[in-house]
Amino acid sequence: MREFNYQITAELGTLSEWSDKAKKVRMISYNGAEPKLDIRTWQDDRMLKGITLNHQEAVELLKILQGMGL
Repeated sequence: MREFNYQITAELGTLSEWSDKAKKVRMISYNGAEPKLDIRTWQDDRMLKGITLNHQEAVELLKILQGMGL
């Protein structure tokens, strides 16, 4: 089985925090690939459930959010 590794390349912000967890927005490179936008819950330095978006997906999400009038 191939080893899984990641590198946090940018800390963009924290959406929420509770107890010992935080929902963070970061740029993360997985297995040496181009960094992607990552929105996920973290418990200390342990990644939990989340979503990873490539550049085009992040652009589409931005268009959707802007269309909501937020």
